[in-house]
Formats: sequence, C-alpha cells, structure tokens
Amino acid sequence: MKVFLYIFVWFFIFLIVSASADPLKDTLLKMKDKSSSSLGMINLDALPGRNQSRGGMQRTSSKAVLATVNGHTIRKRDADKYLKKITKGKIKDYDRLPPKQKRMLLSDLKKMYKIKYFRGRPGNTVIGTYAKGKPVYKKEADAYIKKVTKNKIKDIDRLPRKQRLLVLKDLQRKYKIEHFKGRPKNTIIATVNGHDIYKREADAYIKKVTKNRIKDFDRLDEKQRYLLVKDLAKPMIVKNAIDANVTEMEKEEIFKQMWLGKQRAKIQVSNEEMLTLYEAKKTQILASDPQAKIPTYISLGNSLKNEIIENKIMSNLMKDVNITINFDGNESIENNDSNKSLVKLDKI
Repeated sequence: MKVFLYIFVWFFIFLIVSASADPLKDTLLKMKDKSSSSLGMINLDALPGRNQSRGGMQRTSSKAVLATVNGHTIRKRDADKYLKKITKGKIKDYDRLPPKQKRMLLSDLKKMYKIKYFRGRPGNTVIGTYAKGKPVYKKEADAYIKKVTKNKIKDIDRLPRKQRLLVLKDLQRKYKIEHFKGRPKNTIIATVNGHDIYKREADAYIKKVTKNRIKDFDRLDEKQRYLLVKDLAKPMIVKNAIDANVTEMEKEEIFKQMWLGKQRAKIQVSNEEMLTLYEAKKTQILASDPQAKIPTYISLGNSLKNEIIENKIMSNLMKDVNITINFDGNESIENNDSNKSLVKLDKI
C-alpha cells in the first residue's frame, strides 16, 4: 500500500511539472518568433532562461557607465531602456544579452548619442578661402546650409566631406559674383579686319540678348566671349563686303527701296480708292478704243494698290517743296504750290 501511494505521489508531481513547463516553452517560442520581426540583433535563444540560476549571471549597476560620447555618458539604465523599447518590453535587462549583442546595442546607442549631442567646430573656424586669400568662416557656411535646407541642417559639420566641399564651392562662386569688377568700358576687347570692338559695345549687346540678366562682357567664359565677338563682327564683315562690291548708285537705289518699303507699310488703301482708280482707267481706255478688252478688277488689284500708294507718297513729299524755275533773261518764277504747278505742266 505504501509503495502504491509513493508511486502515485511521484506521478502527480510529474504531471504538475509538465503542465508548468509547457506554457513557459510556448512563451519563449512566441518571443523568438516576434523578435525576428523587431530588431535582428537580439537572439532570444542565447539568453539565460528561467531554469538558469540568477546567482550565475553577473549583475551590473543601473548607474554603471558603459560609454561616453561627446562628454555625455551612456549608463546601464539607458541601455536597459533602449533594449526594452526595441524588444517591445520582452527584454528589459542589458545583462541578459550575450557579449556580441551587447557590443552591437552599445554601438547603436553611441550613434544615437553622436546625433543627439552633436558638437561641431566653432563658427570662427576657417574652412577655406575666397579670392585674394580672404578666409571663409564656418559660420558663413552654417548660415548658407541653414538657408538652402530650410533649417533642416544648421551645421556644415553634419555633412559628409564631399558635400562640405560643394558648399564651399558655392560660397566661393557666390562671392565671386557679388564682388565682380569688370574692365573699363573703353577697353578694346577684339579687332576685326582692323576695326576695334570696344567693351561698351559688347556690354550693350549682351545686355540686350540676355534681357538684362547679364550686363558685363567680362562675366562670360572664354567660349561665350568668342561667340559674342563673332556676332558683333558680322555687320562689319557685311559692310566691308558691300563697300567692296556695291556701287554708290546701287547703294542709293537700295536705300530708296528700303525707305519706300517703310512708307508703304504705313499707308492704308481702301477698296473704294482702288475701284475708283480702276473705273477711271477703264473709262479712259474705252474712250480711245470702244472695242478694247478691259482686264478684270481682281486681276489688277496689286498694281492699282501700288499706284495709289506711290501717288500718296509723292503727294506727301511734294506738298512742302519750294520750286524755283529760272528762265532766259535771268527771270524767275517762284511757286510754293507744287501740285498746281504739276497740273499746269500737264496741260502744256
């Protein structure tokens, strides 16, 4: 009977132990599964379990200093807090981590502290030079980077070296533009076939073609200057060719046609005027030859218009002309009304 009771008691204890071990195992498995989706650096399998005696785990004071970054200490309580945050409360003690994972967690904390407690160089630090050796101070770069990033970055030392060099180049370029001083206006910038081109001509031309965006020829680079001088030289080359190949009489005829073209553009001719001239010419032709074939009004449109325009131009030119005719015997007749004189001459 005692043997049976002894066996029954041990069997009951075995059932209790098995029942309590299963929930703990399930909990650890769930923690393991969930930990894989949080931060990969925490390996729950390597942590000391509940069956490990607490006397065997080395305990560290919460005030213990683990590292120092820019004069700010990282204590164990900071590591515990960070560990609790990234594991969502599953692990709260830094001492439970293996050595490798401790180093990884501490490395992450150091990076965070470097960003949080960043300390750049003083504002009066010289980071480069402008033209003629003028120093570029860090405070100028800080103000520039703060402006271009809209206050997102306020210290140039936060940027990588390559980006810091780009900021310095921008400051140097900006300084060069603001303190630019070109040559005097009467400087000869080029000579084309013996004809000097002055800087004031180039300045006026570049100001016109860029719509006042650039006002000084000396702001252009070498290639742009060469192209601009070529543009300025074209009228001179054409003029030299005209002088060498066109006679004075031909020039006068060209100028005359140009002037007449401008006058024609200003004069308006109505359909009524053209129709009146057409009917007058038609009547005149039929009076001399009743059988004559008269062209249609539409076919004579352009010639009628040109004739009216030329008549108007000449009428405007002659209205203020003072004509004096010298006759035999040194007698002269003055007449300011040139139109009436022409009418009288037509009747002679």
